[in-house]
Amino acid sequence: MFVLKRLSLFIIILVAVTAGAGYAGGKKGVKRKPPQRSVYTEDDILVRPVMNVPAVDLGQKGLLLDKPFDRVKAIRKLIPGRYYHIPDYEGSKDMLDLVVWKSKDYHKKRFAGWFLDEPPEIFPYTDGNITQAGQTLSFTDDSGKKNIIFSFATHHLSSVDDLGNGRYSCVMMGLAWFKEEDRKWSLKYFTPGIGCYGAFQTLPSMNLIKLGEHNYGVYILNSNGGPGQVYYSTLYLFAIVNGQFKIVLMEDAVERTNTMSSSWYPQLSLIKIKSDSDNSFQPLSLRMDGNFNRNIPDPEYDTTDSPIELAKAIIGRDSFDFRVTRRFEFNNGKYRKVSAKYRVK
Repeated sequence: MFVLKRLSLFIIILVAVTAGAGYAGGKKGVKRKPPQRSVYTEDDILVRPVMNVPAVDLGQKGLLLDKPFDRVKAIRKLIPGRYYHIPDYEGSKDMLDLVVWKSKDYHKKRFAGWFLDEPPEIFPYTDGNITQAGQTLSFTDDSGKKNIIFSFATHHLSSVDDLGNGRYSCVMMGLAWFKEEDRKWSLKYFTPGIGCYGAFQTLPSMNLIKLGEHNYGVYILNSNGGPGQVYYSTLYLFAIVNGQFKIVLMEDAVERTNTMSSSWYPQLSLIKIKSDSDNSFQPLSLRMDGNFNRNIPDPEYDTTDSPIELAKAIIGRDSFDFRVTRRFEFNNGKYRKVSAKYRVK
């Protein structure tokens, strides 16, 4: 008898609990939906389907963002793929904000990596892309309006652990230009892939430069070298040409570092001139200051070198300081070297 009473009580409790579950959410028979996760695991990126983003939805011109400018919100609006907010590594408090996407109808482009004899990088990657927000450069233009140039990095679809690996693994660089209008940030120019740069899949820092009246650009120093060996840097200057970010200047070996022998450092600046013609792209000066040293403390890892302009100056000399200045003028969509000079101390 006692057993029957206990069994009856159990059945009553079970029915009550089941009925209560049916009322969850405040409406009879409607079950509460499980909350959406804001944090995903690394495996989700490779397991969940990659969202297709039509080319027309990438960086829609006129896109408006609220102030203050938020890099993560910006990249999610520019590339409306699937968003992930995940730990940098297991147990880490540092979080990564990633957009995973692909675009079947975006016109694919080929870009060289570090080695010209290797297959080119094809953007966007067919199997999928992982995009991260990069650097912001804020400035006020000639009209007094505030602007932001924003960089972002796109990797091919892979494990998160692979994102920062590879000394000679570049990453695809994208650029967006926003202008402040009516207390909003309005997108003016957008180029999702302009080239593959950086080491360990990390973009180089951008530098702002004024190119002329109401015209600005950004440049990077793309640097690399073997472990413990000399680093050389190539300068890439990006500017707006025909409504798109374009490479308007590329100059090799403008910097030489990580060495006990010859080294030099660049400085790119505007040469102001008065002209009745178009002043939006004025001449530029590239100055390289450094020292030449014929003595090599560690020949196994080091060599001596100098800018080409010093070919005669190094004859019969073991060491000296120098300055090389190159002048560039804009012609037919590119900056081209028109003269060079040097002095030694």
